[in-house]
Amino acid sequence: MASSSSIEWRIVEREKRGERDEARIFARSDKPLGSGSFKRVYLGFDEIKGIEIAWSKIPFTREIKKSESCAEAELSMPLEHENIIKCYDHWLDRPNKVVNMITEYCPSGDLRNYILKHDLVANTALIKNWCRQIISALHYIHTRDQPVCHLDINCANIFVNGSTGTIKLGDFGIAKEYGQRRVIEDIEKFGATVAEMADSRRLLHGELRMRQLVFGRGDSMTYKLAVLAGVENKEIERFSTKCLSPSPRTTVLELLDDSFFAVDVTETSTASTSNAAGNLSLTESVRHQVAELLQPPAEVLKEFDSGDKKFRLQGIMSEDVSISITLRIITDGIDMVTMMNIEFLLGVDTVSDIMEDIAVEFDSSAEEIAVVTENMEQLITEFLHEPHDSNTEQTQDGRSDSSEDNRRSNNRKWKLPNWLCCNKPRSI
Repeated sequence: MASSSSIEWRIVEREKRGERDEARIFARSDKPLGSGSFKRVYLGFDEIKGIEIAWSKIPFTREIKKSESCAEAELSMPLEHENIIKCYDHWLDRPNKVVNMITEYCPSGDLRNYILKHDLVANTALIKNWCRQIISALHYIHTRDQPVCHLDINCANIFVNGSTGTIKLGDFGIAKEYGQRRVIEDIEKFGATVAEMADSRRLLHGELRMRQLVFGRGDSMTYKLAVLAGVENKEIERFSTKCLSPSPRTTVLELLDDSFFAVDVTETSTASTSNAAGNLSLTESVRHQVAELLQPPAEVLKEFDSGDKKFRLQGIMSEDVSISITLRIITDGIDMVTMMNIEFLLGVDTVSDIMEDIAVEFDSSAEEIAVVTENMEQLITEFLHEPHDSNTEQTQDGRSDSSEDNRRSNNRKWKLPNWLCCNKPRSI
């Protein structure tokens, strides 16, 4: 009780900016939540929403002075994912040369201290649950329209809501634009974080800081051995080793195919005794998990090459009536990324219809069109219990139904062309 009364609150009104968004009043206390190389974080309060917040103060850097903006805050603001810390607001305090950033507050602190506090070192069932949530967050930032890589994944940058068991990835201070090599670095950092969850030595003394063994420099094999040195659980050690040595084109989503995430009796038994929805029995829990696996996916991703181009197809189901498809094309040698968005109406559109229009929009060979068509058909089929017939529907006398063709033409929700040409890394 004494601790709450000793907090001194400072009321600060945010300036109205050019967007003229609704002003909020925030209160910041002097109670620190943490600090790092680039910022200090304090407990705060949003008096409009009535919620506690984390208030970060980031000193001006040369880049902030030059651009008149904070890259971390600008990058974090549009992110909307249950396993990523939400950034509510930010503004520049030029007289004091700091950036104020208001973010979601997790009362249970970071994952490193949470594991130590509750003696959860090498708790395999919990680690698998946390890993699934981290992979979900990484897959989200890697596959957005403006994808990025985090590059600083460790237990100190993962935060916990102890009342729900939800963990959230935070601190995007050194995040960079998407590139396959950076994806690999995220996977390697994720593998090191999994090992950290099972190593009390690293949790107690913090992340390994051996200057000669930083990722991308020095002897990587020695680094990996050091990362795994304190891990005694063989299952966790094997999975961490796999993440520390990924193949060049591995995606984070592919990690879920590993046997590490296979459903076992221990996990389902734990779920049956602690499930808040109604204490499912072991049999019901397994049946429920199998049923979830049999459901059509919410998102499908396909990556493939043809000639000097690299293609990336991403499909997202929209209310069981359409599939939002994003096609990215990266052309080697000219540093150009081309992107188009397509709305595929189930029961209305066919792949052949779409490909005819796509072929008109960009200069590609017959071989490239054939490869895209094949992958497009596979992507759409994965969403459906019964694959939609891509052939033209015919009347009983064998002729094409022109009224049906007209209906398709009128109802198709095209977002073509939606082109973006930029100097992104030549990777997808």
